[in-house]
Parts: sequence; structure tokens; C-alpha cells
Amino acid sequence: MLKRKISMMIIALVLIMQSVNGMGFIKQANAIATTIESHLNILTGVTMVVYESPNVPVTGNVYSQGSDVTLNYTWALPNNHGYEAGSTFEFALPVEFALYNDITNSSLLFNGTPIGSFSVDKASKKVLMTFNDFIEGHDDVQGTLTFTSKFDMTQITDSTTHVIQFPVFQQLPDVTVHFKPNVGLTIEKKGVPHSFNPDQIDWTIDINKALGTVQNAVVTDQTPAGLGNPSGITIQQLDVSLNGTTSIPVVPVILNPNNYTVTTSAGGLLTITFHDSAATITSAYRISYVTSILDTATSYTNTASFSGSNLPSVVSSATVAVVRGVHLGKRSPGYNSTTQTIDWEIKYNYDGKVIPAGTATLTDLFNDSQDYLPVSAVVYKISLSPTGTETIVGSPLVLNTDYTLTPVTSNGTTQGFTLTFKENTSVIYDASSAYKILYKTISHDRVESNTTIHNTVTSDVYTATGNRGINQIVIAKSNDNVNYQNKTLDWHLTINQDNYTMKHVVVTDTFTSGDLEFIPGSLVVKRNGVDVASSVYTVASLVLHAGFTVDFHNHDITGIYTISYKTYFDKRGLTSTISNYVNKGKIEWQDDSNSPTQHQAEATSTFTPRIETRNNGSKSGSYNAITKEITWTVGLNYNSRTINHAILADTLLEGQELVPNSLKVSAMNIGLDGTQTLGSALANTMYGLILNNVTNTVYVNFNGPINSPYYVEFKTSLAGKLIDAQIPNTAQLFDTLNLASGNLTASVPVVYGGEYVAKDGHQNNNIIDWTVHINRGQSTVNDAIILDEPSVNQLLLQDSFHLFATTVNMVGALTKDRELVKDTDYTVVIHTDNNSKQTFVLSFIQPITKAYILEYKSVIFADSHDTVSNKVTLSGNNVTTVSVPTIKNIEVLFSSGSGTGSGVIGKLTVTKVDQDSPSLNLSGATFALYRDLGSSEILVNTLTTGLDGKLVFNNLLGGNYILKETVAPAGYLLDSSAHNVTINSITEINQVVTNTKITTSTPTPTPTPSPIPGSATQSPTPAPTEVPTATPTVTPTVTPVVTPTATPVVTPVVTPAVTPSATPVVKPTATPPGKIETTKQDVPITGTVKVPEGSTPSIGKGPEHGTVTVGSDGKWIYTPKPGFTGSDSFSIIITDKDGNEEEVFINIDVEEVPLGVSPGDGMLPTTGESSHMNVILAGLFLIILGFALRSRFLKRR
Repeated sequence: MLKRKISMMIIALVLIMQSVNGMGFIKQANAIATTIESHLNILTGVTMVVYESPNVPVTGNVYSQGSDVTLNYTWALPNNHGYEAGSTFEFALPVEFALYNDITNSSLLFNGTPIGSFSVDKASKKVLMTFNDFIEGHDDVQGTLTFTSKFDMTQITDSTTHVIQFPVFQQLPDVTVHFKPNVGLTIEKKGVPHSFNPDQIDWTIDINKALGTVQNAVVTDQTPAGLGNPSGITIQQLDVSLNGTTSIPVVPVILNPNNYTVTTSAGGLLTITFHDSAATITSAYRISYVTSILDTATSYTNTASFSGSNLPSVVSSATVAVVRGVHLGKRSPGYNSTTQTIDWEIKYNYDGKVIPAGTATLTDLFNDSQDYLPVSAVVYKISLSPTGTETIVGSPLVLNTDYTLTPVTSNGTTQGFTLTFKENTSVIYDASSAYKILYKTISHDRVESNTTIHNTVTSDVYTATGNRGINQIVIAKSNDNVNYQNKTLDWHLTINQDNYTMKHVVVTDTFTSGDLEFIPGSLVVKRNGVDVASSVYTVASLVLHAGFTVDFHNHDITGIYTISYKTYFDKRGLTSTISNYVNKGKIEWQDDSNSPTQHQAEATSTFTPRIETRNNGSKSGSYNAITKEITWTVGLNYNSRTINHAILADTLLEGQELVPNSLKVSAMNIGLDGTQTLGSALANTMYGLILNNVTNTVYVNFNGPINSPYYVEFKTSLAGKLIDAQIPNTAQLFDTLNLASGNLTASVPVVYGGEYVAKDGHQNNNIIDWTVHINRGQSTVNDAIILDEPSVNQLLLQDSFHLFATTVNMVGALTKDRELVKDTDYTVVIHTDNNSKQTFVLSFIQPITKAYILEYKSVIFADSHDTVSNKVTLSGNNVTTVSVPTIKNIEVLFSSGSGTGSGVIGKLTVTKVDQDSPSLNLSGATFALYRDLGSSEILVNTLTTGLDGKLVFNNLLGGNYILKETVAPAGYLLDSSAHNVTINSITEINQVVTNTKITTSTPTPTPTPSPIPGSATQSPTPAPTEVPTATPTVTPTVTPVVTPTATPVVTPVVTPAVTPSATPVVKPTATPPGKIETTKQDVPITGTVKVPEGSTPSIGKGPEHGTVTVGSDGKWIYTPKPGFTGSDSFSIIITDKDGNEEEVFINIDVEEVPLGVSPGDGMLPTTGESSHMNVILAGLFLIILGFALRSRFLKRR
């Protein structure tokens, strides 16, 4: 019974211990995370440092807009705070600070020990601090948060003074900052004249607009000649906005004159010296003063300088244009050709001078072909506004009361009058009075030719001239009513518009171009709009293509006559330099039947036809991006000529191919205004098509004479070609061998034509999202390869590559479509050199004929304001080699917090050694280096130790990295641990990694069984010795020497000796000698061939198992096909400027990636996460309990 109780107690105890062990033998603190913000503000202060350039802080108190700025927050947790692991505190950064990226899980440090992390959200600018369990067992926990960014000028507008508030329970003080305005110069000089006809100029000098700190400021200003010395000097403070504009404050602040001294030299040099409380100025000021105008110059230039004991002299100049009215002016404001009268205007004393008594006289003279029109003179007094606008004052002055007008007789060339203001007229002596004099002249003879009338007025020492061109209106010529359908045109001759009596009138009309043809019966003569009987005139000397005459015999002409008629027009007389029809009319007459004097006048008219008329045709085209076809439309024989054997010749350029069965010929309908529309189609029996394959010329032959216009339409294809941006074509129409048209030319634009690759990218936090537009012009490219060369300050994200097909509409607009399949449609190989510079090669497996969009990402490892660049090149092999590069640069901007990477560039040297013999360096170990981004790892590079057991990762930006061994040295176990490395200075980091050599045990021999007594011991039968068959000796191909993998030493079983066979001599296949290069499977390799100056490299024989490109500098990149190992080769041809070629052969060995040896004992690694302490304690307790029970049991017995 007792045993049973003891057994049950033990079982119960075991169950209890198992439960305790499951829950944790020692009770854990299940802390509840707390939001500190709801109870306490832990921020204790903030400081701000502004930088004028990297690492150079601003020492003054005025900052450049958009400056880099660092915020340093101090924080502290109170002792006995009660907060536990997971507790958080949140606050917001001021809106005036720009954030360009999120900051994620940056470390919070206390004396170098991580006590949590903090993150910043770019959009909300909120900072979240999260603490770990360190704060549960420590007092006086405090630290600093540092943020580096820039001033966000979208949040700081207008004023140069701005108050920054720190939104943390209003416990941190506001900070007032001052910004430098955007000004070109810190001094600006201006001047404004006093209105119209000024006698003074107001000057201002704005100084210290840049709001600098200037000590012992001095302003000098040299007054120019013609101005009086400055007067009325005042100085007042200025407000300056961010954009540099200045204004007077709402409440003006005048500088006390006791704080500056003004001196003016005899030569007009103004000097202002600041002193006393203004000895150091930090504000902007405006100096204002006035100068009087002493002469009649039209502009004045003034230069001021501003300097200080800490400011070199800066200068600013201003030129003030003085607008004055003329003292004497003359012009012609109007002209009437029917009456041949001219309006004249004289402006007098518009400059406001005081006219001395007895000198107010004007003399006006004009051509003696003109007569003063009596009583036409009118004199007005004028008032001038400050802007110079004139207003008539009162009624006109009275002739012979206020002024006199005396004729001046002709001197043989001129005549006119003298106007004198009477001395008893008080108005003339008003210095502000101006006068306007208006009058008319008329031609006293008939104007028979176009001429110019000159008019000059003088007063005292002043002279002014006005001119007026006048025209004859005896005869005028015009055209209208063009009919392109019938090819007709109306012409008009207008006679005697000035309404004289004309005798013995003969009108001659001449067609200067033989393309015009008079239409009989179309001539009509009218007088004042009424038809004139044909008996009044005779049409003579009529030549249909030359012209005619109209003779009015002895009939006098009075009134206005018009002669109208029609002509045909054609193109045949037009040349490349003469593209118009010119028609000339001439009239001859006498004024008196008894006078032998013959008069004549001439007029011309020009008609410019449509370009289709001049070329006898037209051409146009349109491109369909879906089909890659151009539809060409040729309009021929626009002028409807008779062509006996019409042949249209059209040479197809830019590799176009005629689309079979695309030819159509249709009639052309021409409207009255010359517009063309498509008519009915012709039967294909009426024309034929011939294609000359040598010249790629299309010939369309009409099977009979034509005398009407036609449309010829056909299509060409650019499929399979390299497509340019413009596709030009020229057609010509022939009559047998004679040209029957001009050059009918058109050029069709292709959207994205000639473009093979274009690149764009934008920053997204610490990532650049790159987009590569490939072949948007839809050329056909064979062996298309994209070579992308990022700058060294970024790392490619290998899993971010996505290649998309596109769809295109007729006009060439592209839309992203389905994603292509990697290694089926294309391959991507990333190569990283020893300096950590990456390139990648994207190879299309099939020729491309469409557009594609490549999207990928790279991680930025650059400082704010650094430039991340990317060069991408598309290359391919067509009839011509295609290689088109494009470069994209992006300036990156960063916001950072303490704990993030710096701009330090360092390097890491890894040394591989034997664990037991540290002096033994191991070659052949491959390491992968990853950038540790916290939430992810980015592969930087993969390198292999050399014979010295070392490898070097170069150009590593400051930050955290993880080093992992991927291939162990031969004969050694793989080191599966991850090695954390931090780059924080330019000092080289040396990392030693040890490997354990694989140990092999000597085989234990199987025991020989003891012989059974009485049994016979048999001697083993020896195996017969084999004599191998002789084989011919083979001369092996030279291969690189490979160090064999070390294997364990094993005592071999004795086997019969084998005589090696002889191998036959085999002559290797002849291959051109070349350099041998070695690469790993799926890894591109680069090299360079020497390219002499003036020579050009190109691919000769391409590789069979990969792709290769070569640049103009001879640098080549070979990319093996995915999974390929073995030998490959290619050649590069160097062509010099004379066309001589040299071929260089390069052999490539693509090796398999070696695999290391991993531990093989089958035991999983043991980590510190699982402890057996609970079980050990439980077992110890059970042992003690067992002894106690046993002792009790023995006592009872």
C-alpha cells in the first residue's frame, strides 16, 4: 500500500514539474508596454545647427534658403519611471524641416549600449521611440536624437524672419530664424523722374539686401553731370522678402541722423558713413534723396557703392530716362488719295520752355507740288499730363488775334507759310503751355506716279521734318475670283479714280507669264458701274498668252472706268524661282486734244497660286505604329494637263518595302477653292506597277493618255528594319522621259523613331525606382542586349527586375502589358567587380520587334546632394551594328537620424586561415557580402580568396554589413556563421575567418577469423595480371592547371599493376590563337582590346554559347548563356581609318561554381535559445526526494 502511495506521489510530482517546466521554471516578467506620451514628456531640450556647406556650420544668424540643418533633441527618463520593454514615446518634428525618406528602426544608444530604436514617418514627420528591457533595470537613462535634413521652403514663405515651433506640449522654446533673401546684389540703385518734362529725379539706394552683418558701412554715390547735388537725404529700414523684393514697413523706422554722416564734395560725390549704434548693421536700409535737372539730356546714369570693414565694395548702377516733349515736331496724320490732300501736324513747345517775346515764330515749307489749303489751319493750346497725355484746352486760337499766317512763295522747289504768335497774347508766355497746329495741303497737279512729299518746320534753332508718300490713282490693277476647278482667274483694271478728263486713252494689259491665257468674250468695260457700249472702245493686239489693248479712240473719259476679264492659268511657265503670276497694266492719254503731251501711268497685280498648282501635284503620308506601315498618297497632274505617257516614279528610302497589293489609283476631285477630295477608283487595267528592286523605286504607268488629276496610294512596310524618326520620300511625274511635275516631297514622322533606349528614375526613400524604355520606335534588333552601368554609389536589387511587353496604338502611344518570363524570354546577369561597381546585362533570347519596359530598383548608398547616375546602352546586330547609350542623373536628397550610415567610403579585407594553423592562409574560399538594412539584406558582391588567402571588398559606404562564406576551401568545412562588419571610417577593416580542416579516420581492418582446428588453410589464388591493349597516344588540348581537391589518406588494397596504355597522337582542330579568359557559370566577364586612334572595333565572329558587346574604347563584355559551362570564343575586328582590318580572337572558359564541404555529422547546430537548466533542477529535486523517501522507508523497516 505504501509503495503504491509513493509511486503515485512520484507520478504526481513528475506531472507538476513538467507543468512548471512548460510554463517556465522561473516566473518571467510579462511587462505591459506603455505609451509614455500620455504620462510624461521625456524631451528635455533641442538645439539646431545650420550648415552653409557640408560639415561647415553657419557662424552668423542668417541662413541660406534650403540649407542643410541638424536637429539635436535631448531626452531623459525619470528614475523609478515604471516603464517596461516595448514602451513608446511619440512626437512630431516641426513642419519647417523637409523629410525625403522614412527612417526605420534606427538605434537608440545609451553609452554605446542599444536601449531601443526610433523611426520617423516621412509623410507625418512623426518620430516614434521604442524602448527595450534595458530601461527596466537602469537609472539615469538619457540620450540624444539627431536628425539631418533641410529647411522646407514650401512651409516658409514671404518673410525672411520665421518662428519655428516645436510641437511637444509647448515645453520646448520657439526658435526664430532669419533667411537670406534671393538677391543678386546686396545693393540696388534706382531713380524716378518727376513726371513728364521733369525738373527733378528721385533717387533711392537699397543697401544690405542680403541681410548680412556689415561693420562700419560706407555708401558713396557720384552725381552725374547735368544734375544738382543731392538734397533731402533720409535713411529708413527695409523689409526684405524671401524672393528679394523690398518694402517699407507698415510703421516706418527712420534711422537717427546721429548714426550716420553725410558729406558732398565739390565734384558731386556723396558719401554716407554709418557709425555709433549703426556701426554694425544687420538690416536692410533705403537711402532716399533728390537731385535737380540742370540740362536737357535724355538720360542720366548714376553708380553707387556699398562697403564695410568686413565687406568688399559692391556697386549698382541705374540709368534714368527723362521723357520730355519735343520743342518742335512735325508729322502727317492722314492722306486722301481721291482728293490728293495731305493732313499735317506741328507740335510746338511740348517741352514746356518759356518762349521769349518776339521769338514765337514758325516757318513751314513743303514741296512746291503742294499748295496750302486755305483756311485749313487750326491752332490749339495743349495741356500735358504727368504721363505726357495731351488734352486740348479751350477753343482754337483766333487767326489775326492770337497769331498771324503769312504765305511763303515758291523758291522753285518749296513753298509754305510763316506762323507768328502775337506779342499781346499772354498765353504764349506760360512756361507750361504747348501748342498743336493742324493744316492741309493739296497737289496742284495731277499725281501720275507714286512719290513722297517732304515737309520741314523751323523755329529759332529748332527744326522738324515730316514726310508723306502719295500714290497715283490714274490706273490700278487687281485680281479675284480664283477657280481652281476650271483654272480661271478674274482681273480688273480701274481707271481715273481721281476723276479727271482724259483724251485719246489707250489701255495696254500685258501677261508677263506665258501661263496666263485670255478667255475670249470675257472682257467687260464699265463706267461708274454701268456697262459701256462696245462701240466706245476697240480691243486690239489680242494675243491669248500675251495680252491685249483697249483703245477708246476719240471718246473722252470722265468718271471711273473698270476693265474686267478672265484668264486661264497653268503651271508650265513657273520655275523654282518664279512662283507667281504677274499682270501689268498701262494707260496712255492726253489732257488736251490739241496738246501733243502724252501722259502715262502703270500698275501691276500678282497672283500666287496654291503649291499644288506650282508643283502640278502633292504628296503626303501617315504612319501606323501597329502595322509599321506608311500609307503614301501622291496627287498627280493637279493642273489637268494632257500627258500622253504618264509615269509616276517614287524611290523608297530608309529600307521601306512595298506592301504587296497595296496600290490603288483613284480620280481626284478639285473644288473651286482648290481643295482635293478622293474620287472613284480606277480599274487596275488602266495602270500598271513596276518595282525596281535594285533602286527600290516604284513605277506606276498609265496605260493611256491622261488629262485629269489622280490620287496614287500605296503602302510601305518598315517591319524588320531600324526605324528612324523621319521617313522622307519624293515622287516625280514624267511624260515619257520629260518631267511633268515638281518634286512631290513628304516626310512622315515616327513617334519614338530612332530611339532605342531611354531611361528615367526617381527617388523613393532610399531606393531609386528605375524605368528603362526599350525600343519605343519598334525597330527590329537582332541579339538585343541592354548594358546598364549604375554609378558606384548604388546597389542593384536582384529580385526587383521586371520586364514588360507593351501594346501600341496607331499613333505610337505605348501601354504597359504582360510581364515577360525571365530565362524564357530574356536573361539578366549582374556583374560586380573588385571595386564593388556593378553592371548588368539584359539579353533578349529572340530578336525584338516591339517596345518593352524594364523596371528595377537600386538601393542608394550616397550622401544627400550626391548624384546617382546610370548609363544604359542598347546594342544589337543588324545590317549595321546598333549601339545607342543614354545617361540619367538624379540628385538624391536624404533625411537621416542618428544611427544611420554615413558618407564614409571604406574597404574590407578578408583573410581565410586554417583554424589549427593560423599562419596557413587558404585560397578558394568564396564570400558574399551583404548590406544590412535592418529589415532586409542586399548582396554587395561575391569574391573568392586568392593564393594569399585574401580578398578585398572596395568602395563600401559607411554602415552595417554581413559577411557570409558560401564556398569553403577544398578540404575544409564551410563556416556557416554570419560575421557582422561595420564600416564607419576610411580605415581598412580586416576580418580573419578560420576554417576547420576535414579530418578522416584510418579504416580499422576487419579481424581475421581464427581457423577451425583441423581445417586446411587455403592460400589465395592470385589474380591474373592484365596486359592492357595498347592505345594510341593523344596530344591533349592545353587546359588550365587545376589544383586537385585534397582527399583523406587511405591505405589502399593491393591490386595488380596495370601497364598504362599508349595513346595515339591526334592533331587538334586548328583555331586562331587568342587570349584565354576564365569566368564562372552565369557570370559575365569583361576585357579590353587595344584600339589605335582613329580605329573602330566591331564584333567579328560571335560566340556560340553567349553574347558579347564591344564599345568604341575596345572594352568588351561577354555574357554566357544561363547554365552553360565549357569553352566558347569570339573575335573582334579592328578597322583603321583606311579600312584595314585586324581580327583579334578571344577564348572563354566558363567553369562550374565549386561547392564547399559542409559538416556531415547530421547534428543540427545548438543555439543559446534552449536551456536544460529547468530539467536539471527538476532531476536534482527528484534525487533528493528519492533519498528522503528511502531513508524513511528503511527506518520503518
